[in-house]
Amino acid sequence: MDSPLISVIIPVFNPGNRLIGCLDSVLHQSFCDFEIVLIDDCSTDDSLSVCRQYASHDNRIRFFKNEHNIGCSQTRNKGIELSKGEFVTFVDNDDIVDENYLTCFVNNISKANQGNLLTQQAHIVIPGVEDRLSTGFHILGAVWTKLYKREILINNNIRFIPDLRFSEDTFFNLDYLNAVNSYYEIEEFHYCWTLNNSSTSNKRYSDYDAFQTSLLLLFDYIETHRYRNQIVFEYIEYYICFVFHYYIKSLYSISNANARKRYKSIKTIFNTNKRLALRYFPLQFKADRLICFLFKMHLYFIGDILNKGIWRLRK
Repeated sequence: MDSPLISVIIPVFNPGNRLIGCLDSVLHQSFCDFEIVLIDDCSTDDSLSVCRQYASHDNRIRFFKNEHNIGCSQTRNKGIELSKGEFVTFVDNDDIVDENYLTCFVNNISKANQGNLLTQQAHIVIPGVEDRLSTGFHILGAVWTKLYKREILINNNIRFIPDLRFSEDTFFNLDYLNAVNSYYEIEEFHYCWTLNNSSTSNKRYSDYDAFQTSLLLLFDYIETHRYRNQIVFEYIEYYICFVFHYYIKSLYSISNANARKRYKSIKTIFNTNKRLALRYFPLQFKADRLICFLFKMHLYFIGDILNKGIWRLRK
């Protein structure tokens, strides 16, 4: 097919039977000038056969298979390189969109051509726990619901950081916002994100090491880009607080890290950038101020023991 207006990039890795619903929802768009860049990252379920079947029946699908498993970030990067559209959007392989997902972007395409990152809202479903409409936070926190101009991605070498286990979408969005300087928020809901209990995004909330890596990268980013883009600065401050909270929660409540690992991790955070660590340390309870003071005074061992005891009481 000729170069379409929009490329929909869908990395695939073991989504099970939810892949069929995802592909059907994208193919049944009210807007037709798009392609699907479908890339299987060496799935071990039936996804490969599903991808081949769909690609053989619809020429809007361009199907590729990785020679070996490279992860979601590098698969998305490959999708950017392979895409032919003027604009790019991403859909997770176990999510669905309604028929007006792309039409919503097209109706606001003039905003994107003016240099804005377009972002829709999302319908968030956590089975048995939550079903809500989400706004605002995902300006940084996800690449689905967004429309990116491919030329900006290519010219500014904006790509996902390989092997980053948390916040990979955030750093991609930060780099894009730093290039375009603005965003346009569309108050419409056409994307449905459902938490899959076996998904990578769910498992990594117990991975304190992944939070630590993201937190240190965020510290570096805010120091490097602080005065370049006020919009980025405001949202990154909010996001640092979010990541710091889950880092502490994971380290002391969810993960099975022993005292030596906790001590080493906390010490790394404060030694890397003490000023920012003190500024964004989560102060949800009165005892948190004492713990933060102990870390400030390099009394990591005492602070760690106290914090571990407090988190046991909070469970």
